[in-house]
Amino acid sequence: MGFALWLVPASSQTPVIKAVQARLRESHPTTPIFEPHVTLLSGFDEADSKKGVEQIWEITKKEVLEWGKSRSSGSLDVKLEDVTTRNMFFQCILASLHKDERLMALNLRLRKAFNLDHSQPAYFPHLSLLYGNLTPEEIQNTIKTLTDEGVIERKDSGVAIGAGKDGDKFDALLLFSVELWDCEGKPEEWKQVHSLTL
Repeated sequence: MGFALWLVPASSQTPVIKAVQARLRESHPTTPIFEPHVTLLSGFDEADSKKGVEQIWEITKKEVLEWGKSRSSGSLDVKLEDVTTRNMFFQCILASLHKDERLMALNLRLRKAFNLDHSQPAYFPHLSLLYGNLTPEEIQNTIKTLTDEGVIERKDSGVAIGAGKDGDKFDALLLFSVELWDCEGKPEEWKQVHSLTL
């Protein structure tokens, strides 16, 4: 898969996300473990890989810092819209995110910097909760179970996720850093290469 740029949630939210992921893997034990993240950009082509990881990171830092000049706060606070599926392995069960103007601008800025603005589908910001090849019926049953157990709480303006009926929940992700990941091999083998606090 090559390299990918991720937005990583604040450390205060990570344990809750990991608990939800673990709960999903209990029901689907053959699915892989992966770190909580929102993919910001992937699909670096062979030319980008030949430039080298350090050049990819230097371009990323420059663009993120330029983008950051137009913002007053460091982190991005992005609302959760729904828990759903895109019926793909890497988007099996996910929390879709509001297409926040700042988030979309950062994605577009990086697409242009890496000449990926026309070669990829439109950006779909989301937090994957489970990777896997489940049937549509298995996915819908799993989402219903999470809702019944209080892991997902549906609201008028989106959803909140948490560890259960009485656990802490959040209805927005606090995205704290941009990270460059080497995504070769299985998800359990992926490695963080660089990190930059927003």
